Amino acid sequence: MATEEAIMAVIKASRPTFRNPHDKIVFALHSTFLASGYSLVATGLPAFSETVFSSPPEEEVGIDGWNETEDGYGFVYTKKEKGLKNTVILKCLMMGDNLIIDALSTKTQDKEPSSLQINVNSYDGGNESTNFGDRYKDFTKLVKAFKSEILDKVEDNPAVKSTSASSRPEQERNQNRPEHDIYEPYSPSGFDLPPVAPFPYSDRIPLPPPGTHPRGGPDIGGPMHIGPNDPRWLLPGGGRPGFPDIPS
Repeated sequence: MATEEAIMAVIKASRPTFRNPHDKIVFALHSTFLASGYSLVATGLPAFSETVFSSPPEEEVGIDGWNETEDGYGFVYTKKEKGLKNTVILKCLMMGDNLIIDALSTKTQDKEPSSLQINVNSYDGGNESTNFGDRYKDFTKLVKAFKSEILDKVEDNPAVKSTSASSRPEQERNQNRPEHDIYEPYSPSGFDLPPVAPFPYSDRIPLPPPGTHPRGGPDIGGPMHIGPNDPRWLLPGGGRPGFPDIPS
């Protein structure tokens, strides 16, 4: 498993240019995958291809174009272990101060996708220092969330215990709770909306029952409940691939 130091080393070696706090968080997530032995095979617009999951590219690519879209990010990774290749498709959406992350892998294609919501201001160091370590705050907590809620789940690690709200002690769940329950679904309009799958499901990826969406810890919420017209699954320019269907 990649260490916090190894992840920061990837960031420093890449020396990326950040447009905003969302870029910082997304690149830290990308670096977590690289430091964990994954190869990047698509990013930017190519990561939204309809066939990129079922037929991922064989060659590694550079990071060019990773943040070229206005409000979203896409990455495709592969990793070989014991002769088997695991392909991971990762999509991130900017929604105000939040970053919505969803991931699906060939190891977990018959399960609910891994989802995570992060308030980027909670981890933005607030400066553009030449020392990349100073551009983040609470980096240890951020990396821990990436590992437990995304990386470990796409690798289908059975030893990982869920950090969902149901597994937290009641005292922790109630501590400093705002007027709206951050562990429950929330609609910006103030009305609770019925839960909807975060991206298209096929007969190979059955629709999960309502109320089963994963949740994270403080400052890290569960996925937003969205419908088919939500911009989350639109390509730049108006396309609508969502996550590609997995072939039967």
